Amino acid sequence: MRRMSRALPTAWAVAGSVGALASLVVPAGSWRSVTVLAVALGAAVLVVLGTRLHRPPEPRPWLLLAAALGAFAAAEVVAELVD
Repeated sequence: MRRMSRALPTAWAVAGSVGALASLVVPAGSWRSVTVLAVALGAAVLVVLGTRLHRPPEPRPWLLLAAALGAFAAAEVVAELVD
């Protein structure tokens, strides 16, 4: 397994935290939905990448978590389109 720099996970954690805080601060509307969508999709992608990188003995729970995050993102899009 290739070693990964510690800066990359730290940068992703900081970016996710900023996005999560932005979704709380931004007033309700399209921009809030965009920030929530970006955080949810980013989390789903990172769970899949982490599962591929670290290759846990049982990857199914991690992939189910990624699928749930993707479903949450899809529901956010549908909710925004309905409103």
